[in-house]
Amino acid sequence: MNLREFFKKLRSPLGTSLLFLAAIVTLAFSAVPFLIREDAGTLQVVRSESGEASFNIPGKLSR
Repeated sequence: MNLREFFKKLRSPLGTSLLFLAAIVTLAFSAVPFLIREDAGTLQVVRSESGEASFNIPGKLSR
């Protein structure tokens, strides 16, 4: 099969549907990191009485 035949098949209704489905799946997978962002944890600043600060990043991941 050469490229001309391949692109003809992509312009068919089935090819168009498959491309649309592939685009939807790609968009869904690219949105996953933003949807699970709460599991990344929060940054906390811990200050001692002497004024020194340390940072704590607690994780919310469960196994």
